[in-house]
Amino acid sequence: MNGYLGIDVSKGYSDFVLLDESLNRVEKPFQLDDTFQGHQKLKKWLEQSMKNNHFDKIYSAVESTGGFENNWFSSISKLSKALPIQISRLNPSVVKNSAKANLDTQVTDELSAKNIALYIARFHSQVDYNQQENEYSSFRSLHNHIVLLTKQKTQLINELKQLLYTCFPELQRFCKSSIPNWVLGLLVKYPTAKKLSKAQLSSIIKLKGISAEKAKKLLDRAKTSVGSRSYLTDGFLIKSMAEDIQNKQKRIDLLNHLIKLKNSTPTTCIKVILK
Repeated sequence: MNGYLGIDVSKGYSDFVLLDESLNRVEKPFQLDDTFQGHQKLKKWLEQSMKNNHFDKIYSAVESTGGFENNWFSSISKLSKALPIQISRLNPSVVKNSAKANLDTQVTDELSAKNIALYIARFHSQVDYNQQENEYSSFRSLHNHIVLLTKQKTQLINELKQLLYTCFPELQRFCKSSIPNWVLGLLVKYPTAKKLSKAQLSSIIKLKGISAEKAKKLLDRAKTSVGSRSYLTDGFLIKSMAEDIQNKQKRIDLLNHLIKLKNSTPTTCIKVILK
């Protein structure tokens, strides 16, 4: 006889409901924290439930919840080497649709755990229990973080371009699609037209990506800028945003490099991070 364990995962804890093949609840539902002690209690509880109910095997499942389920999935996967237990990661929609079909619209952690157990008991042959932990699943998190950083960088660029329009409009012609690295470097040192107008030509030329000819044009335009704002707060904000954009791009480049190194050893990845 087999048992079916539904695990409803929440942030920091989970609820557990165990059913038999007749879909009867055979143990009192309980809740465990996602801690070392909680996982140890689960192990002891599983061992005792096997004996109490004479189960040949316990099939269990968690819903995919964006990562909150990973610790329980990993813990039970490791236990499967010593105990006759298997675990699957389910798409939440299949459990939800199954519960709707049973006219079960109530939503509590305990009922959610029961619905998971009911689903794997009723549709046992359709549940995949051969899922393996992806050794490189962390790279998915890297990718998601790159997407977030890219969005934040785009927002900063749009905000900075809008501010430049009133503080240093002469730079707009260089920033039609984005903001070049040399412009960011210029703004970090000379965030307003007023400040740039007082700079030495030799100092501007030293900035990366700025030729002598370009430096002269920039200096001339700064001296005749029609920008309507040149307050200290504007300069501070422009410099701050330019630095933020540079830092986000450096972080994006680093994370992209780490993704390319996904087949490398962890030591190699750590060296890249600390470089």
